Amino acid sequence: MESTVIVLFAEKMNSARKTMTTTTQMGPVKIMHSFHIDDSRSVHVDEDNDVTIVDEWDNGKRAFFIARRWVRFVQEMPSIDKAVQRAITYKLTTFQLHIGGQWYVGVSERFQNFDICRWFIRVGFDSILRPTTSGISLTFAQWANLKKVAEQMNDQLPQFTCYLAMLA
Repeated sequence: MESTVIVLFAEKMNSARKTMTTTTQMGPVKIMHSFHIDDSRSVHVDEDNDVTIVDEWDNGKRAFFIARRWVRFVQEMPSIDKAVQRAITYKLTTFQLHIGGQWYVGVSERFQNFDICRWFIRVGFDSILRPTTSGISLTFAQWANLKKVAEQMNDQLPQFTCYLAMLA
């Protein structure tokens, strides 16, 4: 079970950012780097190189990536972007991609959004893949900003470049 403590601190540029310490079964995890997607969404990298996309309004919406899952997600960004570009023009788009664990990425032209969500199968009942409430939804503008954040992370955090090279 995770519990999250949010601490606000002021920065030089007259803005407030959130620093997060997460306590898991393994103990507390400290956020080492933060990147802003926009005013309501941010990407945090913790000391274990795990990545979390969070809703800054603290409504509990977040998507968690272990380092390998983040790298897989970044590698799949071109195919995800093709689906997003089709959805922007309201062309019928059914896109769902497994990125590891129980996490999937989906694009919807109907709602004009991009979802990163945990899914499950009700074993012994109907064996249909169903979404949970764990995850986060991004607008297409936020998706464009997330791609830029991924590039910044690749440039500023050499450990992710190493992961990408190992998986290539």
